[in-house]
Amino acid sequence: MSKPSSSSVSAKKVTPAPQRQKQSRGTGSSCTSLPPKKRNPTDRDLDKAITQFSQAHRQQLQANKDQPPVKELLRSAARLLVTLENRKIRLSLGRGTPREPALFSILKNKVITTDAVFISTFFYKANVFFSAVDQKKICSTGCLSGMLSCDRIIKDFVNEKDENIQAVASSSHLESIARLYLHHGWPKSSELTEMFGWDCWQFNGKFCPVLLQAYSKVFHSCGLPAKPDVENFRNNDRWQINGRLSPEILQAFVAGTINMYPNKLKADLLKQSFKRWVPPDKQSAYLKLANKLFADSALPLPATLENFQEVFRQQFNNLCKYPAAMDSDLEKYDGMKLFALFRSAPPKCRLNVHKFQYFLTAHRESKYQALESLQSILVHHGGQGVVLWLQMLKKRPYSRKAITEVLTMPVPTNQAGYVMNHLPQSQWLEHLELFRNKRHWPNVQQWQKLAAVRQQLNNRFSWPLARRMMLEILWPLGEKDRCYYSDHLDEIIKTVPSMAQLHLIFRTLGANNTKHFMDASIKWQWSSNKTDETFLVTLDKLLVGLLIAGHYLEGHEDIPALCFAQRTAVNQGHSVKIEGCPAQGDERLRHFVVAILTELRQTDYRFRNQQLTIIKANNQPLVLPKPEFSLTLKGFVIINWTLEQLDAFFNATEFTRQWYQPLLCDLHSADFNWYEQQLMGLPHVGGKTATARQFTPILGPGMILPLIRDNLPLKQKVWQSLQYFADRQQLPVHLCRALAPLIHNVRNTDASIVPDGLEGYVTATLRKTASAENDPELTTLFETIRELIGPDPTETVACDDTQRPQPFLKSLLQQLDEKPVYEESDLRMLEQYKSQLSYAEILHIMPKIILSVDKTRQFDWYCVLEEKRQKALQENPLQIAFWL
Repeated sequence: MSKPSSSSVSAKKVTPAPQRQKQSRGTGSSCTSLPPKKRNPTDRDLDKAITQFSQAHRQQLQANKDQPPVKELLRSAARLLVTLENRKIRLSLGRGTPREPALFSILKNKVITTDAVFISTFFYKANVFFSAVDQKKICSTGCLSGMLSCDRIIKDFVNEKDENIQAVASSSHLESIARLYLHHGWPKSSELTEMFGWDCWQFNGKFCPVLLQAYSKVFHSCGLPAKPDVENFRNNDRWQINGRLSPEILQAFVAGTINMYPNKLKADLLKQSFKRWVPPDKQSAYLKLANKLFADSALPLPATLENFQEVFRQQFNNLCKYPAAMDSDLEKYDGMKLFALFRSAPPKCRLNVHKFQYFLTAHRESKYQALESLQSILVHHGGQGVVLWLQMLKKRPYSRKAITEVLTMPVPTNQAGYVMNHLPQSQWLEHLELFRNKRHWPNVQQWQKLAAVRQQLNNRFSWPLARRMMLEILWPLGEKDRCYYSDHLDEIIKTVPSMAQLHLIFRTLGANNTKHFMDASIKWQWSSNKTDETFLVTLDKLLVGLLIAGHYLEGHEDIPALCFAQRTAVNQGHSVKIEGCPAQGDERLRHFVVAILTELRQTDYRFRNQQLTIIKANNQPLVLPKPEFSLTLKGFVIINWTLEQLDAFFNATEFTRQWYQPLLCDLHSADFNWYEQQLMGLPHVGGKTATARQFTPILGPGMILPLIRDNLPLKQKVWQSLQYFADRQQLPVHLCRALAPLIHNVRNTDASIVPDGLEGYVTATLRKTASAENDPELTTLFETIRELIGPDPTETVACDDTQRPQPFLKSLLQQLDEKPVYEESDLRMLEQYKSQLSYAEILHIMPKIILSVDKTRQFDWYCVLEEKRQKALQENPLQIAFWL
């Protein structure tokens, strides 16, 4: 059949189209006759064809319809419409406004006068297509217009041979093919023939059309499938009955009579295919990155990714001119998979081949080093980061290393661009480090006003994370407030010793209430002589912040005995007044707040929503509101606690009894019996001693030693925990050394507090070690836990840097993690294990280091952290994005 000519229209008799021959149906295609013979359409047909075009095209056609190319265009369009009408195939409408025939509207970018021949050929090819389709299955033109989604695909279709178009159109599976290639491109007949020959499509030795229909319904617009994807789809449990494929279930799914969600099914199957494609040791990182990139769309198919991977590998070889022998090494390089993933990403994050070429060309040194930098830039900024890198290199050709360092940081792309365009190069990293991942960051003017504060923070903190946390707290405040609090950092840090605790207060209370807490901290450290109003506000703000941080105030050793002895219900039983001797007024309230925080340090509790929840000995929670106070002449009033609630708090926290209640010496008194039961861990039943119950220690020996060092009064559960370990011969020597003077002092005040078995064990242990007077004092937590656990048989003397922590180190980290802060002794203990700690573990330790630790030691730990970060970045550039 010849293509349409440009001859003029002549009044010839219209010959009827030849009837269709009988079709021989097969699994892949059916043979059909060629399109009807060409006839010259009438003027009525031409006018009807003009009405199908868009408004802009109609105007061009009316103005130029006498030109020969335009006439031939109209004839070709009219023949197509006649074919569609004869075969009862309707024109599908597009989604635009107004809705126009999609087969005509996809040509909207063409110009009638200049592209008349191209448009005429397009309608001729469309006529070839629809003359070959099975009109019993195809009832609209959407199967063709859906595949031709852009000018490039339309051009490929126009240049396709007639026999190839007929082969695709005559396929008995055209509906499934059109669904797979929706907005994806024009299929090749050779690829379709190969695909239909796969054995995975067969059921009982025959091709299974319903399997293809179900697959195309799930993976529509994904293009030609890969054989592993089809096999994975076929073997899905949803289509199986007793481990065998069920065409009935597939047919019900295609018909929509069973409740299955194609989009969810597609996501699950694509995720499984994606896992097979990514490197096995980096599946988690790739999945996180893919979920971020394709949040609004489906994951790409492995076949697509492999094609892109091969394209990048060839481009890299062309640029580097490596010998063919190195191709195998490059195929194993994981970076090409990352580049392929970003090549298939949405336009905002996409990395195209031209950006890849420009980036590598700009690096004159090792191309592999350039690939490593490109990976980090893509992970943090996507394709936009590569564009920004090229733009900045054009502006600053001698700052390539600094630009790369900025764009390999996990910061917003717009922030990185602003900093590099408006700030001196020497301040780029400082700005990004201090305001990393913050919603609001300072502009040039605000940054300049922060110069004095930044200088003070640099002098006070030796590592960037502490500076970043502190500046996050100060940044929402005014300029004067920022300078004021940066001048009084010592007073704030003395009240809350670690940056992690202060940052926790800030995240919980917000900027304004944290400002009040810092004011209270400064006033608390300045002087104890305060007016009543200032004193109450200071105590209230301190109490709230320290309850959140889990910290205590110094001064518990100055609390007089029986300081809270006189407790009376007031305000019709809704409040309680506390008086006693010898402290008066505000001094007694000061001691009470110190005592509350001291006792809570040894108790499981949490403070949320202005409520204090304590876990009692029977594992039952006790919920109390945050106490509110008012002062009296000789004491104070807890406004929102009843007398019963106060007594319950005393019992639940095992409040030190010498502060509020004398111990009766009558061995037959009920109070003494109750107290004895608490010491022994026995329930009190009817004044008689009950059978001993199973006791679980609340603290290990390693956690009790810091309490003794801080001279904190030990609650009863702590003494019982010590007795528990003494009974099992598990108290180390140096904990016994620390306990000896404490037991002596406690015996002088209240002999019944210390269990007899504990005192005997400590005495016997010290007697055995009396001859070893020259041994160094092992007073750190490290030696305590080591003696408790004992040497690990698997622990080696020389530990390789790549070796994971031994069981002893894991136990040590678990014990230390229970502490709210890390002191200098804790860091000395961990010193020899720096090489075994991971980046994430050190990053967890750093904010908990108390800021009074020597700056040199803090800086050493920061250097180790940075070394681990660089090493982790080299090993796996994907993971570092999720650690920071």
